[in-house]
Formats: sequence, structure tokens, C-alpha cells
Amino acid sequence: AKVERAKFDIRAIVMALKSFYVDTGDYPMTTDGLQALITPPATLSGSSKWKGPYLEMNSVPKDPWGNDYIYNRPGLDNREYDIISYGKDGVPGGEGLNADITSYNIN
Repeated sequence: AKVERAKFDIRAIVMALKSFYVDTGDYPMTTDGLQALITPPATLSGSSKWKGPYLEMNSVPKDPWGNDYIYNRPGLDNREYDIISYGKDGVPGGEGLNADITSYNIN
């Protein structure tokens, strides 16, 4: 159930990132993180482009094991970004419940 919850969260974050992109013309920088989906980043402070919040919550969710989702912009392999939960153990790699759940492998 926790793996499915992480996949659900990541899909919701991906949709929020797409909306952010449509409004602002870019994705949040790694340094701004996913918090840019809740409050405007400094680079967009006072800008009419930011039309969020883009997530329907007051804070960025943690993964089902209580860890922050990792956001990297740009992502690996020429992806625009990567969103990652490191699974139950909270470290890269692993199998089963410890396997990484990412925006590029949630199919």
C-alpha cells in the first residue's frame, strides 16, 4: 500500500509541475525544490506568472515512510526533472519495499 501511495504522490507532483511549467514557462530549480509548488520561489516573487499553489495541500507531502521526496532539475538522462522516493530504507537502490520509486519508473 505504501508503494502505491508513493506512486500516487509522485503522479500528483508531476501534474503540479506541469501546471507550474504552463504558467511560468519553466520548472522550479532544484534549489527552490518542490516548495515552489506551494509558495512562489524568490525568482517569481511578485510575478503574475505564478498562479499556484499547484498542490492542494499546505506543504509538500513526505513519502509514505516519512522522508522528503527528492527533486532534481535537470534530471538524469536528459529528463527535465526527477522526483524520487528512496523507499522504506531511505537510501538509493534496493529491492522490494526498499526499491526507489521515481517519476520515470512508476508505470
